[in-house]
Formats: sequence, C-alpha cells, structure tokens
Amino acid sequence: MKFHPYADLFPLIEGTDFTFLCDDIKENGLQNPIVLLGDEILDGRNRYLACMEVDVQPEWTQYQGENPLAFVLSSNLHRRHLTASQRAALGAEIATLSQGVHARSKIANISYLSQSEAGAMLQVSPAYIKLAKRIKENTPELFEEMKSGQKTLQQVNREIIGEDEILRMATKIRLEKKEVLKAQKEKLRREALAIKPPEGQYRTIVIDPPWDIDRIQLENRTFDKQNFDYATMTVDEIKDFKLPAHDECHLWLWTTQKYLRSSFEILDAWDFTYLSTFVWHKKGGFQPVGLPQFNCEFVLLARKGAQPFLETKNFFTCFEAERREHSRKPEEFYDVVRRVSPEPRIDIFSRENREGYDTWGLEEGKFGDDKTT
Repeated sequence: MKFHPYADLFPLIEGTDFTFLCDDIKENGLQNPIVLLGDEILDGRNRYLACMEVDVQPEWTQYQGENPLAFVLSSNLHRRHLTASQRAALGAEIATLSQGVHARSKIANISYLSQSEAGAMLQVSPAYIKLAKRIKENTPELFEEMKSGQKTLQQVNREIIGEDEILRMATKIRLEKKEVLKAQKEKLRREALAIKPPEGQYRTIVIDPPWDIDRIQLENRTFDKQNFDYATMTVDEIKDFKLPAHDECHLWLWTTQKYLRSSFEILDAWDFTYLSTFVWHKKGGFQPVGLPQFNCEFVLLARKGAQPFLETKNFFTCFEAERREHSRKPEEFYDVVRRVSPEPRIDIFSRENREGYDTWGLEEGKFGDDKTT
C-alpha cells in the first residue's frame, strides 16, 4: 500500500511508541479506520503498519473532503506536540511539494496552501517557513535535524550564517510577527466596538475591561493562542463605554499594574466616586526583567449615589485565591460581591456565567456555565 505525499509530511513513529501502538491494536483492535485518497493512504500510516505487524485486518474509508492537505495538517497537529521550529520545517515541506501531487490526484479541486496560509494554520511566521525552506534546499542534513526536533531553527541557522546575521533576521521576524498580531487585534477591536453595549439599570457592576496587553511568543514554549488573541480597547474607548448603571450603584473595576493610574481617570469619566482598592494576592506571577514579580491584581471599588453595603462583616481589602486561566477571576471575589453589593448585578466582559449575575461579553461562557439569573 502506497503512502500519499501529504501523509509523508509527518515522520513515522518508531521504537517504543510504535510497539505501544502495535500492542494496543492487537488487544483492542483498530479503533479508527485508515483514510485513503484514491489507492493511497492519506492518514493512518502508523496504524496500517501496526496492523501489518500484528496481523490485524485494517479498516478503510475514502476521504470525502475538498482539501486533503488541510485535513492531514489538522489531524496530525492535534496529535503531535511540535515546536515552532518543527512547524516551520513542516511549512517548508508544504511549500516544496511537487506539482505532480496535484496532477496525479483523483480529486480535481485540491488547493495548495500559500506560505501565509500554511503559517496561519501552523501558527508560525511565514518568514520562519521561508527560512526553513532555504535551509532545506541548501543543507538538507541540518533540515532533518530541525524537523526531528534535535535542533531549533535558530541553532541551525546560526551554524550556517553566524551570530550577526541571526540577530538581524530574528529582529526582522519579530517585527513581522508584531505587525501581523497588530493587524489581527485591530480587526478584532473594530468588530468588538460595533457590538451594542449592555442595557439596564444595575445596582452592582463588575467590569474587567479588555486592556491592551501584548502577547508573548517564545521558542519551545507553548501558549494557548486563544488566551491572548482577543479584542482589546484603548483607555479612551473604555472611558466612552456606557455603563448600565442605576443612580445608586456599586462599581468593581478590575485593573492591572500598567493601567492602575488610568483606572482612576476612567472612574471620573464614568462619574463614579472612588472608595477603596482591593488586592488579589496570588501565588506566582509574571516578572519583567529587572522588575519585581507581579503577583497581585487590583480591583477599584467605586460608588454612584449613596448605595449602602448589604453588610461589612469580614469585608477585607486584601484576599488570596489561586491563579487560573489568563484573565479568569477567582470565585472568592464574586462571593464577597454577592454578600456586600445588591442585586441586580452584571459582570461585564465576563468569560464565565455565575449565579447572581447577568453576564455580557464577547467570550461569555468561555470557561463553562454555572447557574445564572
């Protein structure tokens, strides 16, 4: 049985991994059928070889989609943990696929991925792919080391052209990434600003504005892309955001080290009177080079009118709670607000539905559903 060139973009598993696969298929059978494109294996080469090894009859299914290359990439990227350098090598393989693959395919409308399209799918800069392609063409032995994960793209390139050129090219790649991310965030921002703000007359408002925070990208470290790529707002845009506030209202405004000073200006723009600053102390946190570790976040409590608190017993301005996903706030905070601030309540720019709060935000329910009012 022949393997399709798209399938060969990914290396076969070997050694103990292949032995484990053989043992599993021998004991439990083939759980997922092998996908064919015509008479060639498009996805499932390792399963096919394991079936042959343990004398199990394979099951087959024909690929029914319109873009087998995208199918192979999507299927394998979910199974494998690849570094940025390995994804760049994969992009280079895609970029150098022979046109003969297209010509002999039994599906007429196969579309190739451009370097930018491959880069988006692989979550790697097109400049990385271009550099990896050059390494593949000029030093294939080093390319194979990079593809297997033995060396990073930077290490391979350093061997070829030296430190000075590496620094120049790294700077260029960082600038290209920054421009791409800037364009993506601007598009998300425009879409978000077009959405109608919440309406109503709430006596308690919790708001965690989407402050403009830059995303960090590092080689050989895994970041959840969705955690950082969301629509952000400038300070002026936040000031212009219309709050659905009753004339008597408590406001809880989450802020960061960077935007703490601006947050007081925002309270003035919203016509709220500052009362106090609450501190969420958490274990660990981001530490910029040469600066202290940021192991706390701030919540400014403000008031409109003379809205009293429901109670003030055990009402402290500092609390401890575990860190969770990026921007996800602790339940301990919401318990306090339920106890001291009246209904109706709304949690604006929330990612999680909670009992006792209405919610409004672009990613509402991202962290799962709880009971809501």
